[in-house]
Amino acid sequence: MEELGLLNDEDYARRLANELFTRKKFGARRVKQELRQKGIDDALIAAVMDEFSTERSETEENIRAILERKYPMAREDEKVRRRAVAALQRYGYGFDEIFSVLNSEE
Repeated sequence: MEELGLLNDEDYARRLANELFTRKKFGARRVKQELRQKGIDDALIAAVMDEFSTERSETEENIRAILERKYPMAREDEKVRRRAVAALQRYGYGFDEIFSVLNSEE
């Protein structure tokens, strides 16, 4: 099947990573985890992640989009803030990324 071009792990990993980053707005940690769960080799994961290395501004923009869509009261209500932080961690973002967005003034 590989000879016919029907099996291509690199292409699959690239398409899946693109989908997870752009549509689902996952962070790098979550994308790596999802690729590992699909059986992608660690060396291939590293290569694909280098292609999709997100800049800090793009990461913060994704976090803001998630907060605005799902947790609009995260800045005012402590309970909602804790839920938002936990959810964003499950999305694959780190504490420093999350709190830099939550604590920034807009």
